[in-house]
Amino acid sequence: MEEYITINELSSRIKYSKQSIYNLIHQKILVRQVHYFKPTPKKLLFKWDAIQGWIEGEISVSDATNTTADTPPSTANPQATSPLVGRINI
Repeated sequence: MEEYITINELSSRIKYSKQSIYNLIHQKILVRQVHYFKPTPKKLLFKWDAIQGWIEGEISVSDATNTTADTPPSTANPQATSPLVGRINI
């Protein structure tokens, strides 16, 4: 049976502040339905097995989002690797 823990329990177990955990969610390092879920709009429950896998490097964001690992980043989004993206010439 899978163990689900609150953000306070997770913070205590992995020694990260609650804000650091929220930052990981915002950065999409921790992914909804993979690492955590929201049973109510204000409550987060984390899947302890998935968090342990993330810590040990077994679960990555690409695994979580089911993207194809065979597609090189340059062909998936050519602008993502371009050094000129976002530059403004004045």
